[in-house]
Amino acid sequence: AVFLITPGRSGTKSLVDLCKKSSTMYSVHAPLPWLASTGYAYHQGSLSAEAAFSAFYAARESYLKSAFERNIIFFDGDCKNLPLSPVIAEMMPNSKFLHVVRNPTAFIKSGLARGYYLKKSPEMWGHLSAPIELDSQIEKVAFFWNEANVIAESMKASFGRERVQTIIADEMFASQELIVSGFDAIGLSHVFHERPVGPL
Repeated sequence: AVFLITPGRSGTKSLVDLCKKSSTMYSVHAPLPWLASTGYAYHQGSLSAEAAFSAFYAARESYLKSAFERNIIFFDGDCKNLPLSPVIAEMMPNSKFLHVVRNPTAFIKSGLARGYYLKKSPEMWGHLSAPIELDSQIEKVAFFWNEANVIAESMKASFGRERVQTIIADEMFASQELIVSGFDAIGLSHVFHERPVGPL
């Protein structure tokens, strides 16, 4: 299976839509049930890795089973898996990850416009809980962007770049070849039945 490491608002739906069209993977943008509350609890330290993975697997078992029966790769495009990514990597040693990172200024503007940390509960929406000393909405959204990328960089160090690769969202929009290169780097060059080019 392939998973995204991202706080969202980074073109992930477009990425998954491209993979639906151009690859042999079983690609789903937001498989249900969402795991926002599970990831939030794990990030807060109130849920063990084993319990978090059990909740994750129960939520994704039907997707994984369907992909297995069809002998294809399951591509899970849910950004709410973010805090669970290290646990998934540990418990599923054949899993791969694409870290999608957007320019922080653009991400923060998008998060502010969508009401992150103001109108939308972090627990319900998978926005990692910010330290109590951060008061303003903009500080909390900036923390969320940074924490997502800290998780990704830590995973690169722990699991290696053959399992975790970064794609710059802003560059991804300009050239779909960057997406293909990301999959190539984690050993999945064979999943595309057509090699998309040009802007996303």
